[in-house]
Amino acid sequence: MNWRKKLSELSSSAEEKFDSLKDGLKDRLKLKDDVMILPYRTYAGKDKFSIKGRVIEDKGAKSTADDKDSVWDNLLNTYKRIDSDPLSNVLINATWQGETLKTFTNEQGYFEFEFALKADSAGDAIWQSIDFELPTFKSESNKEMSITAKGEVMIPPASFDFGVISDMDDTIFPSKAENLLKAAQITFLKDAKARMPFEGVSAFYQALQAGKLKQSQNPFFYTSSNLWDLYDLFNEFINMHELPKAPLLLRTEEGRQQAKNHYATFKYQQVEKVLDAYPDKPFILIGDSKQKDPEIYFKAALKYQKRILAIYIRDVSSEERDAEVEALCKEAESSGIEMVFVKDTAAAAQHAAQKGFIHLEALPEVTKQKEADQKAENLNDA
Repeated sequence: MNWRKKLSELSSSAEEKFDSLKDGLKDRLKLKDDVMILPYRTYAGKDKFSIKGRVIEDKGAKSTADDKDSVWDNLLNTYKRIDSDPLSNVLINATWQGETLKTFTNEQGYFEFEFALKADSAGDAIWQSIDFELPTFKSESNKEMSITAKGEVMIPPASFDFGVISDMDDTIFPSKAENLLKAAQITFLKDAKARMPFEGVSAFYQALQAGKLKQSQNPFFYTSSNLWDLYDLFNEFINMHELPKAPLLLRTEEGRQQAKNHYATFKYQQVEKVLDAYPDKPFILIGDSKQKDPEIYFKAALKYQKRILAIYIRDVSSEERDAEVEALCKEAESSGIEMVFVKDTAAAAQHAAQKGFIHLEALPEVTKQKEADQKAENLNDA
């Protein structure tokens, strides 16, 4: 009882000190408390699409990293992104292809719109712009403000060969989730340039997007167990490492609290939504062995079996977990499901080339990039 009481006192004291530090930091930096709209990139299915976003205070966070940014700059920029107060019950408009919809933000500042596709909605551009506006917003000083933003929706061409759903955590870059200090360092203290992806990932993903004929525009979808707060960091990471442009499927805090097994439940729901959005198209699923990607993808493959071309699971786990994944791969094989447990990206690319998912000419580039990434990562670790 004494130990629990002491721990409670320490926790309370730490929280008070953090709040004091936060308030002092705001005062010293003279952070702006203006307003900004943050639309989240989305995708269109067969006949409709929904787009989410958030209305928060604008504290002057930079949207891109700079070579001259110090560790403090990156930490401060992340603080500005995450420690922004949401604005609830704010009227917001969204306009796409001449149609305007209206809604109000919820208690956490989130909003969501749903647009119906028309016969000629697709057009020539895969990515289309959506305009957002706060039409009647007034500041605390009762001054009218004009606040606008642009979002994006991906409308894949009907001719695409297959889609790719890829996990981000420990699949594209290492989260080091088993080490709290390391996780904080990677997520908060390093900018997107310093977070090296797994070796050869961008070359492999670009090859998958191009397909066997090297001219396809196969759509990508990225999932993560992280919250929408880190959306712009992930997006910056994708751009920095030249990964295929794609929607990010993240979570709200409310969704996280509602699900007991939140990671597996959320991940499976997102996979289902994407597969249901393109009922006539096959998919490739990519994940890692650390969490529940193998089990989640296997469950999806059983339901959508004829549409899952392959499941690639990157080995990032212990020997005990490896044995579980290998057993699941054998079970998948007996069910006619192609689940491949790979040590690195080059092995996955080799399998993809053999199956005709990517062009054979892409293999040397994956290997070349893998070696370059290994050297860069070793230098970064040093």
